[in-house]
Amino acid sequence: MMQRRPHSKLILFVALMLAVDWFLYFRHAAHFFSADTVFWLNSRVFSVSDYLSKLIHLNPQLWYRPLANQLVESILFPIVGLHPIPYRIPVYAIFLAITALVYALVLAVSRRHLAAAIAAFFFSIQAANAYTTYDVGFMPELLYTFFYITGTLAYLRYVETENRAAYGISLACFVFALLSKEAAVTLPLTLLATHVIFYPGYRRSPWRLIHAARATAPHMLILVVYLVFALGYLNVRDFTLTKLMNQSQPSSDYFPVFGLGMLKNADVSLSWAFNIPRAYAAQSEPLNAFMLGYLKFFRALALLLTAVVLIRSDRKAILFGSAWFWIALLPALPLIRHFLPYYLFLPGVGLSLTVGTVFAWLYDALSRIHTSIATAIIVLTFSGFFYVSSKRIENTIEHDGILGGSAKAAWNTLNDLQHFCPTLPEGATLYFVDGSEYLSWYHASGGLIKMAYGTEKISVRDESQGHQFSPRNSESLCFRSPKRTPDR
Repeated sequence: MMQRRPHSKLILFVALMLAVDWFLYFRHAAHFFSADTVFWLNSRVFSVSDYLSKLIHLNPQLWYRPLANQLVESILFPIVGLHPIPYRIPVYAIFLAITALVYALVLAVSRRHLAAAIAAFFFSIQAANAYTTYDVGFMPELLYTFFYITGTLAYLRYVETENRAAYGISLACFVFALLSKEAAVTLPLTLLATHVIFYPGYRRSPWRLIHAARATAPHMLILVVYLVFALGYLNVRDFTLTKLMNQSQPSSDYFPVFGLGMLKNADVSLSWAFNIPRAYAAQSEPLNAFMLGYLKFFRALALLLTAVVLIRSDRKAILFGSAWFWIALLPALPLIRHFLPYYLFLPGVGLSLTVGTVFAWLYDALSRIHTSIATAIIVLTFSGFFYVSSKRIENTIEHDGILGGSAKAAWNTLNDLQHFCPTLPEGATLYFVDGSEYLSWYHASGGLIKMAYGTEKISVRDESQGHQFSPRNSESLCFRSPKRTPDR
């Protein structure tokens, strides 16, 4: 019976995590598609050869993500059309797998199930998850995180046992991560840190660093080849060395600006990491003073415990978690015009490792008084954090302009149009008087309407795009607003 007890605890913990994830994210599965997902549904490929061509071409938004964007959409749309729930299944499956990987990573680093459980729970209630679990449009974030963690776990096994198969898995995962999202370029640095911190030989730092550099050299070679191909040949997002050198005139919201703005983003990230709304995240419905105060209290407690553990206990897990957080965040810090909360999804793995480690240490310290006291304090602390975070996550899902805000606008536009016009004749022209609403983004410049009506033989014009209404035939239709009947 004693041997079965750990398994019973693990089963109960898995059940708890499933209940938490369902309550926070999965029960919202029936919501409509966000604007970005509508775009990717409309940009889906129609054959295997078209998809394979994406391996050597940029996607319609000028990113190189052949493994992530368009794949799920292209497979499911011919089967389920615009029914949202089937598209959520792969999203939730990968998110659950990532949560399990977080548990496995922390367990491998700390050797403690308690630290791993706390870390996985903390990771599951991060506000960044409101974005990554919302829609299939966030598949790049999910896939590159999945391969990033898997590659690190495999490399950690190689460091500890010199298992060549594990080393090969880490190389393959790096390639898959790069094919999912460009931000995976930081993985070699994370592996370098992994080697330096956990390699059992070479106690002197210079030799340890040299050995780590040699071990990660193949990863660095893959990175160089990728950068030459993606930036030099494909010209991702039209980045050029000349434009990067001209920091005074950013060419787009995704243009990296290296300066003091990075420090501001780093400061904001330390709030977002603990679900404290600031900057962009403050646009959602605000938390009351008590809730905001509790999140700040939790952050202060976590940082204080981190400082104590660094002084009094094993530093490796803390150093590794901190290195992970900042290395994984590095590609997003220069995006001073487009720094968004979900960029902390992968960095949050490192923070979760740190939080799991320090609160497990707190439990041990309090257990010297009494285990029931230690258990009560840990449970109450994280229950409060869960309660406040759940309100923040719910507000984000419902009101954020990238998520619920755009999904509601897309759904209302389509629903009202189909109510007024159940069918549209071929050659029809729709004109949206949307000067103050900018509906074009929500319906992918007419792509949503064409998918819903099953025809490409209609035209869509938007006032917000500078188009003028000039009916050329009897099938022209002016859609003034969701509350008013359209005019022919």
